[in-house]
Amino acid sequence: MLPELGEEKIAEIDFDRIAGKYLANVTGYETFSEQVVKLLDQADEAATERMRYKATPEFVAELDTWVTSRADEEFVPGEIERKHKRLSAQWVADMFNESPTLPVFTRLDRVANSAVHRLKNEVRDRGGKWAAADTAGVRKQVRAMFPYKDAFAMYKAFFSDPARRGMFKPLGRKKIEYADVFPLIYTMLRTSRQESYSHIRHLVVDEMQDYTPVQYAVLRELFSCQMTILGDSNQSVNPFSSSSLATIHSIFPEADCLELCKSYRSTVEITEFAQNISRNDKLVPIARHGMPPRVIACADRHDQQARILTLIEQYSRSDHRSLGIICKTVAQAETLHRALSEAGVEPTFLDYDSTAFAGGIVVTSAHISKGLEFDTVIVPHVDEVNYANEMDRCMLYIACTRAMHELHLTHDGRLSPFLEFAEQTTSRLGAGDAGTAESRDRATAARVG
Repeated sequence: MLPELGEEKIAEIDFDRIAGKYLANVTGYETFSEQVVKLLDQADEAATERMRYKATPEFVAELDTWVTSRADEEFVPGEIERKHKRLSAQWVADMFNESPTLPVFTRLDRVANSAVHRLKNEVRDRGGKWAAADTAGVRKQVRAMFPYKDAFAMYKAFFSDPARRGMFKPLGRKKIEYADVFPLIYTMLRTSRQESYSHIRHLVVDEMQDYTPVQYAVLRELFSCQMTILGDSNQSVNPFSSSSLATIHSIFPEADCLELCKSYRSTVEITEFAQNISRNDKLVPIARHGMPPRVIACADRHDQQARILTLIEQYSRSDHRSLGIICKTVAQAETLHRALSEAGVEPTFLDYDSTAFAGGIVVTSAHISKGLEFDTVIVPHVDEVNYANEMDRCMLYIACTRAMHELHLTHDGRLSPFLEFAEQTTSRLGAGDAGTAESRDRATAARVG
């Protein structure tokens, strides 16, 4: 909408870029897309528990309280000595306590800078020489008065408490889980002065449901401007670490909250179908009708591919300009894209490395399709194995709500429990003798209850 309002060349940033900026010289880390892929590939209860723990406002408050209390509880002032000149422990304590509102590492640097300045002048006043090694020696003495060398060391120490033990698990020597990325960045921001985005006058945050309270706490530290935060809590790609309107309001208590309940993208039939997958009783669909979504039962994988090819052929003869084939994972999308290409179809494949989006036939995953919309959508493999848990439910809801006019779901094997509401007749017609469009609709039309 912004270009339509006359706003050109809008500056953009995402959380991946923020993570890259602050952690480039600190540690390697799992990306958000890698976390999503891992969650979809296999259930890891321990990892899920760590995500849930770090995705609450209580965790942010707990971490903040612990970090800010370290200066009072663990800084031990000592005497500074260099070139036979000394500064007393009391002088160090007084200097440290002069700036109680500054982050702890900034306070330590301030003490060190003052000590260097004072000792250097005393040495030079007596005809001595002061070298870079002397400055480094003073800084080393000051840093030794605090038990943590940097924010990363502090963050790891936070989990040494028996109540939090097991909640931090590195992915090797130099890589952390995505759930630790923004708690670590928040620790960095709260313990030393960092470059902020004070020149930005207004921040628009989209897909609010995908970000955790600690990510909003990071935004609060980096941006001092007004914000507009937008999203749909039903479209979270990770139900273990998503934020609701109430959660965000706890981070920004002064915010004005407005719920927009009218849905404009999909027909009434598609919206009601998706509502049965993930209910939002406040949602009001715009009064635009179309054909009901179809759940198509297939004999096997070969038959399912043939049905998808038939649906693609129907799309090519229609007035619709875009078709999205949305799989649960990128790996499934890549396999289907290869099969369709071998069958003579030329679809576009969107993965996490894609930088542009074009119309026509697109094969992608539910996560990547967020924010996109298509005239027609096909969701393959909606069986009980592929769509089985709450994470899968979120992905299925996202995939279905990408459709504006037509929605088709295909499966072989038992239907996903999230679609049991849709009564459909299992059709065993082969792709080659599927009959007329009217007979196919009679065989496979889903009634939304």
